[in-house]
Amino acid sequence: MQHDHTNPARRNFLRNTLIAGAAALPLSQIASAKTEATSDNTLPESMRTLKSVAAQVVPIGNDERIARVAKAQRLMAEHGIDAVFIGAGSSLTYFTGMHWWDSERLTGVIIPRK
Repeated sequence: MQHDHTNPARRNFLRNTLIAGAAALPLSQIASAKTEATSDNTLPESMRTLKSVAAQVVPIGNDERIARVAKAQRLMAEHGIDAVFIGAGSSLTYFTGMHWWDSERLTGVIIPRK
């Protein structure tokens, strides 16, 4: 089997690797700046006394996802749309909770009007 050096998958891999490497540089600088800012007492009192609200976050459950699909079905009925295909990406996560990425295999969900 011959290796095809013009293979799009290889080009995508190289491009994505370069992009990820370039993106990592500013992130390390941001993390360093954040550490310096949190140890610096020059922040206003109102900023230094802020408390985390992360514990109050409620995960999205099945009931909310079912409501999202129901709303989409209602809108499809209003606009005369029989079904919607949602491929890999953030919309797939929004409606199903499934995290997937674009690949050579078609992955998605069909939401019918009924």
